[in-house]
Amino acid sequence: MGFNETDTGASSGRQVEALAAFLLRRYAEELQSICLASDPNLHYPLCIDFAELVDYDPPLAHLVFSEPAQHLPLFDDAAVWAHKVVLGDMKGKGCGVKKDCIHVRINICGSPLECPDDVIVTGIVTSRWSPDLKDVRCDLDPMLIANHI
Repeated sequence: MGFNETDTGASSGRQVEALAAFLLRRYAEELQSICLASDPNLHYPLCIDFAELVDYDPPLAHLVFSEPAQHLPLFDDAAVWAHKVVLGDMKGKGCGVKKDCIHVRINICGSPLECPDDVIVTGIVTSRWSPDLKDVRCDLDPMLIANHI
């Protein structure tokens, strides 16, 4: 995995490398199909799932989510860089055209961003007595002891 949240002063080149490593690992086929397209002047979208970015590198996903204006252009640079890597691998086959306009689009469907009120919690449900007040009926309050959120 690429980026560590403690590296807040890291250069944009390091962030581009981490993002490109993610794209090469998870979206190599899409990058190959962009290489095979014939028109180098078109703008090509590369649609990624935010949930996959969260799964791959949570601190990096948090940075992209919290500062999109700063990190989405870096994602575009990483897509062009990853495209050049894939294109270099394809040169032996004699196919592929260099593209300079590849733009990352982030799909949030199925990610925590889609339904921020819903949380999946793994744990144990127990109960406890509600506070004791004189002449007031005591009830059991459900309580969740979470192992993982």
